[in-house]
Amino acid sequence: MADLKLSTDKKIMIIAALILIGCGVFYHYYTSPIKKELNSVQEEVNLLNIQVTAAQQYVGRLAELNKEAKQANLQLEELKQLLPDRRGTPAVIRQTHKMAVDSGLRMTGFTPGPIVEHEYYEAWPIQLTMEGTFHNLSMFFEKTGNFSRIISIEDLEINAVTKDARPDKTIQASCQANTYVYIN
Repeated sequence: MADLKLSTDKKIMIIAALILIGCGVFYHYYTSPIKKELNSVQEEVNLLNIQVTAAQQYVGRLAELNKEAKQANLQLEELKQLLPDRRGTPAVIRQTHKMAVDSGLRMTGFTPGPIVEHEYYEAWPIQLTMEGTFHNLSMFFEKTGNFSRIISIEDLEINAVTKDARPDKTIQASCQANTYVYIN
């Protein structure tokens, strides 16, 4: 082959071109895929950061919801005290009778009725008939209103006593007293 003598400038340019071509090949086959992978990983990191932020909000809300649930359960337990369970109902019925007698009323009728079932509770009605004064009757209603359990009075009917009226017997009243039972 012929002996090619290139000038130093041409040799530098050929070496520079080979270095540039090598850098281009290196960038294309090695650096570019790594950058693409790095961008993909960065997108995953960003998505995971969003998910972590959302999860942290849920965790913060979870603690608040747990606190609300505990408060609701405490409130439910307090309300259950107002509604006896089935075992406590006869005592409430006896107490209702006692409140009427303690108010100065004479019981002439005390008839427990059939149980009325509802979704979360049962109503235990008692048909009451009593004699006394209006003041005695109002004391009875005050006692039932202040009682630790729920007792509602319905269908109240008051009549004046005309036969055998006395100072301690001026009215005759009948009503339905309901006590309620919580169903577990």
